[in-house]
Amino acid sequence: MTTDEIGKIFGLVICNKWPPETVALNKYDANAVIINNNADVTCKFLYENTTSELIEAEFVFPLESTAAVYHLEAVIGKKHLVANCRERIEAEATYSEALETGHTAFMMQEDFNMSDTFKMKLGNIPAGDKIELTFKYVIPLYLREVDISLDRFTSLKEPFVSIFSMPGKIGARYGANVPASKLAAKMDFTAEIYAAGGILSVTSAHHKFNVDYLDDTKSHAKVSLSNTVDLVNDFEMEIALENPHVLASPCEIGSSTKGGFLGMHCVTASFLPSITQAQASDGDKCEIIFVLDRSGSMSGSRIQKSKEALLLFLKSLPKKCRFQIVSFGSSFSSLFPQPVDYTEDNLKQALDHQANLEANMGGTELYPALKSVYDTPITGEGWYRQIIVLTDGEIFSQDMVIGLVTKNQSNARLFAIGLGNEVSTSLIWGIARAGRGTATFIRDNDNLRAGALSVLKATLQPMFKNVSLKWDVKVDGKALEILTVPSHLPPLFSGHYMTAFGLIASSEGESKNPKVEGTLTLSYEANNEVHTQTSPVQSLPVEHENLGLHRLAAKAQLLELVDKYSSLEEKVEEDKKKAEEVRQQIVDISVNTNVISRFTTFIGVNPDKIGK
Repeated sequence: MTTDEIGKIFGLVICNKWPPETVALNKYDANAVIINNNADVTCKFLYENTTSELIEAEFVFPLESTAAVYHLEAVIGKKHLVANCRERIEAEATYSEALETGHTAFMMQEDFNMSDTFKMKLGNIPAGDKIELTFKYVIPLYLREVDISLDRFTSLKEPFVSIFSMPGKIGARYGANVPASKLAAKMDFTAEIYAAGGILSVTSAHHKFNVDYLDDTKSHAKVSLSNTVDLVNDFEMEIALENPHVLASPCEIGSSTKGGFLGMHCVTASFLPSITQAQASDGDKCEIIFVLDRSGSMSGSRIQKSKEALLLFLKSLPKKCRFQIVSFGSSFSSLFPQPVDYTEDNLKQALDHQANLEANMGGTELYPALKSVYDTPITGEGWYRQIIVLTDGEIFSQDMVIGLVTKNQSNARLFAIGLGNEVSTSLIWGIARAGRGTATFIRDNDNLRAGALSVLKATLQPMFKNVSLKWDVKVDGKALEILTVPSHLPPLFSGHYMTAFGLIASSEGESKNPKVEGTLTLSYEANNEVHTQTSPVQSLPVEHENLGLHRLAAKAQLLELVDKYSSLEEKVEEDKKKAEEVRQQIVDISVNTNVISRFTTFIGVNPDKIGK
C-alpha cells in the first residue's frame, strides 16, 4: 500500500498496525433536518474492536469544509464520553495525559492544513469493546445545474436542484483479513425537509426514497431510503423545489442557559436571486485569466477534464474580452506575455496550446502562479480581472494561498473548479470565498459541461452594486439592534444561494418564548436597475434543540475570521499582533458555540481508569 493510498483511508483506523487496518464498521445511521438550503445532520457509527489487544485508533472523516461540527460523543464498552471544544494545545496535552494515566479518551480536530478532513483519536480501547460514535454537524446545501432530459428531472421548472451529500468512503474496509463480502457497510438514512417554495421531488442517481408530505402545500416532508444502501459511493440526495426562489427566513430562539453567541436569537436570511435582466457580459473591459494545475497528481482523467473545460471556455469567451492561460506545478508559465485580445490568431494559438497540455510540471505550487497574476498590471484603464482556477486541490499551503487571494479581492474576482473525487473542498471553497467568486466541483463521473458552464456564467455576470440587507425585525414588538454575520455580505450571483445571519441579543423583560417577526429585504443594483427581494421571518414546524442555525452563523463568522487571519500571517510585527487578536476571537467563538475550528479541538476523557 502506497503513502498516497494510505492518505485516502477513512473510517476507524488502528494506529499501531502496518499496513493500516480499519476496524469493521457494523452500522451507519444518519438523519438530517433540512431547512431551505441548510442541513443539520446527526451521524451514528457502530464499530467493534475484534482484536485481542488494547488499541489506539484514529477516526478519519471527510467532510466539506463549509460544515460546522458541533457535537461529539463516544460510547466505548460501558463508558460514555461527551466531548467539549477546547483550545487545541490544551486539548492535546489533556489527551496525552489521559492515555499515560490509563484513561480512555478521545480527541477530534480538523486537519490543520486541510480543513475538509476531521480526525478523531480514540485511545485505550479494550479488546472486544464496541465503539459507538455520534457526531452532529450543520452544512449548507449547494445548487447543481442538471440535465432536464433525464427521467428524474423532467418535472423541474428550472434546471437545478439542491444537493445534500454525505461521504461514502467512510464505509470502505481495509486489511488483509477482511472478507470480500464485507468490504462495504450499510447505511440507513432519514430526513425531514422544510422548504417554503414547495418540495417538487427528492431523487438520487443511485438511490430511491420514500417521501411523506406533512402538509397540503408540500412544504414539509419526511424522507427515508427505500432500502438500506451499501456505501460504495458518496451518498447524494437531490431536492427540487416547486418555486426555489421562495425561501423562508426562519428564526431560532437563543438558549437562555448558554449565553454568548448561543444566547442570542438567530434569523437566517437565504436568497436565490434570479435576474433575467442580468444578461451575460460581452466581455467589454474584462480580462479572464485561466490558471491550470498541471502537477503530477493531475495525470490521467483529471488533466483530460481540465483540457476539455479549457476548450469549452476558449470557445465560449465573449468577443470583447482579453484572456491569458497560466500553467503551474513546481514552477509556472504563461502562454502570453500579458492578457491578449480574443482574436482569431490568439484563439488559434491558445487552442494549439490546449491540445498539448500534460500533467508534467511536478509539484503543486499555486501561490507563486497566483501572485504573478495579481502582480501583473491590468492591461487598460477601467478594466477588471476575473480569474478561473482549475485544480485537484492537492496542495498544503492553503493558508498562504487563501491569504493572498483575500488581500487581492478588491483587484480581481476568483472562481474555482475542483477536479476529481479527492479534491480538497477546503481549498476550492476557501479561495472562491476569499476571491468573492463561486466554486464548483467536477467529480470523476460528473457532467463536465454543466459544471464548467455554471462557472463561466457566473464569471460573465455583471457585478451587482450597492448590495444591502435590511432587517425589519421586532422581538415582542420591540425593534432591537441586529448584528449581521458575516460582517461583509457574501457575493451575489444569479442562480446561487446567498445566506447571511442576523443575531439579536435577548433583552430584559423578554418573554420566555419571545415572538420574533418582521421581514428581510435584499436590494442590489444590476444593469442600472435596482432589484429587491423580501422574505418574511417565520417560526418553522421543526425542532431547534440543537441550535443548528446558530452553529451555521458561528461557522460563517469563523470562516471570515480565518480568512482574515490567513491574510495577516506575515513577518511584520504589527500583523503578528493583529493575527493573535484574530486567533483569540476564533478560539472564543469556537469554544462558546462548540463549533470546531482550526485552533480548537474536541476532547473527552473518561474519569475512571481502565479496569475499574
